[in-house]
Amino acid sequence: MAELLDARVPATQLFGPPAAELADAVVATGDERARIDLVAAWLTDRAPAEPTAGEALSDLVEAALSADGPVTRVDDLAAMAGLSPRTLQRRIQLAGEAARTGPRSWAEVANRLGYADQAHLTADMSRTFGAPPASYARDEAASD
Repeated sequence: MAELLDARVPATQLFGPPAAELADAVVATGDERARIDLVAAWLTDRAPAEPTAGEALSDLVEAALSADGPVTRVDDLAAMAGLSPRTLQRRIQLAGEAARTGPRSWAEVANRLGYADQAHLTADMSRTFGAPPASYARDEAASD
């Protein structure tokens, strides 16, 4: 994903031959609003139905905090998420390391956690921890 940052990439390289068909349809459509609607519908049809890994992790934290009883074991959290305990631990560890050491790029952390983009990571961290990633990392570093 990092190789796509600030790069011009033909749509066919990302989406294959159907992107060429979309381009032809967009060119054949005269109305600008109709072009936008056509592209939006085409992209929406290809959007992942499942939440990203980062969104799923955030949802898991919210579910654990609102659970009836205390959730104190990784096995319990993993079961709630439908993940193996090791996969859940890796995701939590990656997020924690990035918060403690400061990543090269929050966009990279978002990508490695499975978020669609940095904005989604920032929104989830702000909602879950009360601070965006950079502020959370500064607060954590100051508390050590």
